[in-house]
Amino acid sequence: MKISNKIKKFISCILTVGMVMSLVPSVSMAAQSTTYIDPADKWIEANNRTNEFDINATVTTETVYCPNCDMETSHLTYRVPEYTKSGETALNRGVEYSDGTMLGGTGKGNVDGGTPGIDAYYTGYHYTKTVCQHCGVINATNGKGDYSYGKNVYSLNSCDHNFFRDFTSTTYMSYNSCPQTAIENESEYGQTGM
Repeated sequence: MKISNKIKKFISCILTVGMVMSLVPSVSMAAQSTTYIDPADKWIEANNRTNEFDINATVTTETVYCPNCDMETSHLTYRVPEYTKSGETALNRGVEYSDGTMLGGTGKGNVDGGTPGIDAYYTGYHYTKTVCQHCGVINATNGKGDYSYGKNVYSLNSCDHNFFRDFTSTTYMSYNSCPQTAIENESEYGQTGM
């Protein structure tokens, strides 16, 4: 009997220790990969272009001026490389937005889309979409007059770190409460230029 009770106590202790250990959260030492992974290597297809871009995009959190909130706020930024069947950017055909809308927000054009890694090639450009984490407006950073403002579409941009976006004759009210209006000629990506 003594041996039987000792075995029962030993097993009870082991089970108790096991239960207590299962309540302790697991800590992993995961490190961020330092190698670039091309989305074409593991491209996921979806039921429409915007959903497909959302799934395959790199998502970052950035602090950017939001004209809707009239202040610097946190934004989720979605970026996905542009792939076309011809390997040539849609901007060369005048298409600026992922839904095929042309420069200036008028008319529709050919995005020449395909499936990366199968029948489409990287162009050196990327599509971008932002979501303000304060007001929730999509693409507020592009400005209230931009076609993409408040729409769930991506804008096509150069991947060059010196990227400048042309704002031909767009008026802009300064966000620092000055009642002045300026004409923007170009703007560094993600900033306002005068």
